[in-house]
Amino acid sequence: MSFSRVRGQERAVERLRAAIAAGRLAHAYLLTGPDGVGKRTLARELARAVLCDGERKSGAAPDACDRCPSCRAVEDGSHPDCGALMVEETGGSGLRPVSDSDREIKIASIRELTRQLSLRSSSGRARAFVIPGAERMNEEAANALLKTLEEPLGSRLLILTSSRPEALLPTVLSRVARVRLGSLSLEEVADHLVVEKGLAREDARELAAASDGSIGAALAGSLENVRAARRFAVERLSPPAGGALALGEAMMEFAKAAAQAAETREKGQEPVRRQLLGLWRQAAGLYRSGLSAALGAAPAGVRDAARIAASGPERLCRAIEALLEADRAVRGYAPPDLVCRVLAGELFAALG
Repeated sequence: MSFSRVRGQERAVERLRAAIAAGRLAHAYLLTGPDGVGKRTLARELARAVLCDGERKSGAAPDACDRCPSCRAVEDGSHPDCGALMVEETGGSGLRPVSDSDREIKIASIRELTRQLSLRSSSGRARAFVIPGAERMNEEAANALLKTLEEPLGSRLLILTSSRPEALLPTVLSRVARVRLGSLSLEEVADHLVVEKGLAREDARELAAASDGSIGAALAGSLENVRAARRFAVERLSPPAGGALALGEAMMEFAKAAAQAAETREKGQEPVRRQLLGLWRQAAGLYRSGLSAALGAAPAGVRDAARIAASGPERLCRAIEALLEADRAVRGYAPPDLVCRVLAGELFAALG
């Protein structure tokens, strides 16, 4: 069934099912949580459950049937009452669905969304629209959306997703029902990889361990890239080596090469950002292992922990904070090359 596709988010799913069953769905939801934990999947499945035309057995939990024409149309993106947020093509040549590589959602997109919301439902039921990465709305766009949130139109459902809800206007946050999704356990991610990628259990666990609880990161990654990132982190970042300028350039070169090797269909800087985040997760894991060792704990299976621990707790904490700040900057669409240069300087200041 539909909601079963959302892995490891039982509390969020049950909350939405209860709202459907009671006929008390909010007119707008904000699904929050780390990248790659199922926010967009849950948004799509909520829309399918609301628009499903299939018969529901008495006492059955609200869900999509997966079989009716409505469910299939939502799945393939052709349902007239389930809309995607549109953005202008470069040069104003038309509209296309928003993608991860779009750094900003502008007012034109929200105006088009508002126009779509005002149209009559083709089925006479509801209309559902998803705004992925809602934190990307600029102030004009957010204020335009606010008017729609303040004056909801009948059986219209807006589903916003965001990994950085703090970047949204407080007035927007106050007018949506928030549903939090958490990181998944290592075993939950590994289970998914065994099924979806056909990996052996140990390989799946290794890839899951590098994903920081994100199915999206795990599915987009590969064992080759994870192992390469770990080698780079051990050789160049623990402690930093080669000078700050050279290290910043080396991180960018590594990310570009890894992104090219991944042969992703994503455009722009998004594949490079993804590889940088994976590299920094590896480095942060090494620093945390060293920190544990410096504080008297012995992390299992980390050969470099004792060597890294020699830097001392205070300096390792500074390095971890520098990595977290770089992570936040890249997720906020700061230029990756600039972030790498700044991070390299911070790591040398902390550990060099």
